[in-house]
Amino acid sequence: MCGRFTQAYTWHELVALYRLTQPAVNLQAHYNIAPTDTVDVVAMRDGKVELAPMRWGLVPWWWKKPTKELPSTFNARAETVVTNRCSAMPSSARDA
Repeated sequence: MCGRFTQAYTWHELVALYRLTQPAVNLQAHYNIAPTDTVDVVAMRDGKVELAPMRWGLVPWWWKKPTKELPSTFNARAETVVTNRCSAMPSSARDA
């Protein structure tokens, strides 16, 4: 079973936590967010902290095609983590 989470922060709570300066956003609570769903995340862009929509999931470092062509990568199994290419580290990280 894949992991899921909830997102129930209000705009005022996010502004207090992260000192956001962008215009207010009407955030809706989400109680069953699944892999591949788009969620609002706090991210650093150009030195500014902002709320941005992002798709939840893993995009391997070596993936060059559009993300719409990405095979399912959110149900990693302990039995195949060593042999599965999606779990592989870049060779520079392995050699360190």
